[in-house]
Amino acid sequence: MPTTPTAATPQPGPGVSTTLRWDIQAPACQSKVAPSPLPDPSTARMTTEPNGSITASYPYNLAGRPVLLYGNFVAVNGVWAMCSWDTADVF
Repeated sequence: MPTTPTAATPQPGPGVSTTLRWDIQAPACQSKVAPSPLPDPSTARMTTEPNGSITASYPYNLAGRPVLLYGNFVAVNGVWAMCSWDTADVF
């Protein structure tokens, strides 16, 4: 049994990349600038949501404090485009 969390592999539809694109804003979502710096993709935990989108969570450092960064991505023209993101404090 693994001692650390592992990323669930999303099952995208045909022709959809498995790369999450923070630099592409999904047109149907509110405009939001990607976090800076971008999170390390190797640390992502990904969950495929019932509506087909992907939620990815990452350990992140925001203004010197540890948080979890959550990104929501939707399939647009064969890529996973950013729809929204937020952070949650780590206790």
